[in-house]
Amino acid sequence: MAHLTKTRRAKLRHSQFAAPEGRGPDRSRDQYPIDTRGRAANAKARATQQYKRGRMSKAARDRIHAAANRILRRKKGGGRRVATRKQVAAARRNIKKAQAARRKGGAKRRTARKKR
Repeated sequence: MAHLTKTRRAKLRHSQFAAPEGRGPDRSRDQYPIDTRGRAANAKARATQQYKRGRMSKAARDRIHAAANRILRRKKGGGRRVATRKQVAAARRNIKKAQAARRKGGAKRRTARKKR
């Protein structure tokens, strides 16, 4: 998880934060950024810590957990198409074949040049 600078935090949309009750869209210090899966998991952990210490209500903790779970339930990789193991293996075989063909063709060209 990359460091979230002040500038990047300011550029995040309001929907990319999980806020305890009574907090508006001011992006105050008490809001948890949930723009990535890592930060969403971290927000859940921090909310649970605050709840166990008695600094946060159960409703606030549940609200943060719900917002973080929406991020965590998304497909890993941002919805990109993920190749299966068979597809990856086939692609690797094709790359090896192409490399072997290039090496073989390259050797012929080198010997042809030497004969001249």
